[in-house]
Amino acid sequence: MAFGRTRLGWLDADSIKTLACADLRMLNQLWTATSGGKFGFSAQKALWLELGGGRGCDTMNQLGDAIGWRKNGAWLNYNYLTFDLHAAPVAHLPRVWKIKAWSEQFLLRVQVCEL
Repeated sequence: MAFGRTRLGWLDADSIKTLACADLRMLNQLWTATSGGKFGFSAQKALWLELGGGRGCDTMNQLGDAIGWRKNGAWLNYNYLTFDLHAAPVAHLPRVWKIKAWSEQFLLRVQVCEL
């Protein structure tokens, strides 16, 4: 994994800010191609923009609800995500951040990289 964070299994805020757009595009293309367009960063960005593309807790909570990362108002642990292409909601995967505040930073990075 990039940035020497393999042991931790997730990117921190500083890593997200410096993630190369070329790497992000490649990962997005892989997710999009293998899921028939259902998953990927661009699918997440599209849903985020549908929700207004806002920043802050309310928007991230709405996004979490829409893509199945939250249930009954609580953020789900990674182990409770749906890894079935047919059962998972659109944009459900990948989930590359650990807490909702980073999801906002990551979406902003996706937007900067024009995915």
